[in-house]
Amino acid sequence: MIKRKKKRTRLGLGALERDILAEVSLGDILMAHLLSARSTKRFYAELHKRHAARQHARRCVNRLLSKGLLALDTEGSLSLTTSGHAKLDDVVIRMGNAVRRPIHNWDHKWRLVAFDIPEELKEKRDALRFVLKRAGFVKMQQSIWIHPLDCSELSNLLERDRQLASRVVYMVVEKMSDEKSFLCHFRLG
Repeated sequence: MIKRKKKRTRLGLGALERDILAEVSLGDILMAHLLSARSTKRFYAELHKRHAARQHARRCVNRLLSKGLLALDTEGSLSLTTSGHAKLDDVVIRMGNAVRRPIHNWDHKWRLVAFDIPEELKEKRDALRFVLKRAGFVKMQQSIWIHPLDCSELSNLLERDRQLASRVVYMVVEKMSDEKSFLCHFRLG
């Protein structure tokens, strides 16, 4: 009598099955259970939205790892590197500068900056815009910015760069038209 080997059924999961199970989280399964049987379309839309959010988070983490702002240790946990701490501090400072606070000691004069910087000096133009935004200036028109307080950071930039200083006009104005909108914006009255 010849012994036949029993055909073994495979109980393990393939790569595709593992990927599907990894992507379907407990929250997705619970969501499917809570939704009625007639709303499978909503379930799959929600599943797709959650999957897209996980993929986006994964890409962001990988980007931060490649830039050296995050580090992955042997246990698989993430931590900020020293350059990551410095970048985070910089972002927090910029966000703090962007928050508008009421101005208490206003001398009722407006500071206007007007500039005409050609495309060849684009880097300097962008640096000037960055300084203006950081100082809290608001764009009135394409190359005219306004603020109620004196800006020492701008004067330092203009002192350091004579090529830029010849293309920038800094004015102190006592009255101007459409002053009300800027008074509201800077919380002055």
